[in-house]
Amino acid sequence: MRDDNIGSHAGMMPQAPRCALGVGVRRAGIVASVATIEAKGRFDRRPSPPGRATYVPSDGGAGWIDVVGWLAGDLPKELQDPCFESLQDEGGRWRLTHGGGACEFVAAGVSLFEPAPELIEPLGAPFALKSGERRAARVLLALLRLPGGARLLRAWHARRG
Repeated sequence: MRDDNIGSHAGMMPQAPRCALGVGVRRAGIVASVATIEAKGRFDRRPSPPGRATYVPSDGGAGWIDVVGWLAGDLPKELQDPCFESLQDEGGRWRLTHGGGACEFVAAGVSLFEPAPELIEPLGAPFALKSGERRAARVLLALLRLPGGARLLRAWHARRG
């Protein structure tokens, strides 16, 4: 049942833009629909809380594999070149193939975390101190113990903007 008499302020209610979420939803849908996750190298399983399995590289490299919401199925202690494949027809079922064989398990999701410093480093570049500013900061930090050192440091920082 629709109520057309919703008050005198009905015309003033803000309307959500109809296409604002379109691109974001499509991109999230593409990311969420990835059915295969592959990694290269050897991974060891680390102690994790119940319902979770975390694999880290044996060679101490960066990145890790996280199995979240793990409910059933055996997961090996070591993985060599693992490939996690989502069984689309059955909810939450995954097939793991690796150098030592294959197995199936039930989990909410599998994530591969790979560091990407080429994406992170440019974000801090606008805030980085130039060489002269670094020297000035070192001198001001050395003067911080002296009376008035904190005031000098605050003034320098305020002047930087």
